[in-house]
Amino acid sequence: GDGDYAMYASAIWTAVHYRAPLLCVINNNNTWGNDERHQIEVAKDRNRPRENAWIGQRMVDPAVDHAMNARSYGAWAAGPVTEPGDLAKVLAEAVKQVENGRVVVVDIAFASEASGADSFQKITQAFIDGLGPRLVADHGLDDPDEIVAEGRRVLEH
Repeated sequence: GDGDYAMYASAIWTAVHYRAPLLCVINNNNTWGNDERHQIEVAKDRNRPRENAWIGQRMVDPAVDHAMNARSYGAWAAGPVTEPGDLAKVLAEAVKQVENGRVVVVDIAFASEASGADSFQKITQAFIDGLGPRLVADHGLDDPDEIVAEGRRVLEH
């Protein structure tokens, strides 16, 4: 997610410098979500206000523009993508850029902590919509389950 990206963003510069094709997709919910959830539990255990758990965890006011950050390192970047319907087209272009040897960062900002499972489903569907036609053309797949399975196979190698 965006918290992890914020901790290693300079690795994008390294990948660009060494011309190592890379696709980085950020599920941007503007928080270190695992830590924020932990802080809620700690607050509960210590009888402190849970509504303060976000302090030091959320990256808001101002929100971080991870795509702009990636561009500053020389990467091709898109985002923040705020509409699920736009993601398939963005991902298709991102893959083309990687195939052309580019380092690519896609900042997806329609996710939130509150909508975790729903966001994951939307992102997964966008991957199928954006990359599915390519898998069909390259591998003769036409079933979404086959597409997901083939995508996992590709990622494992």
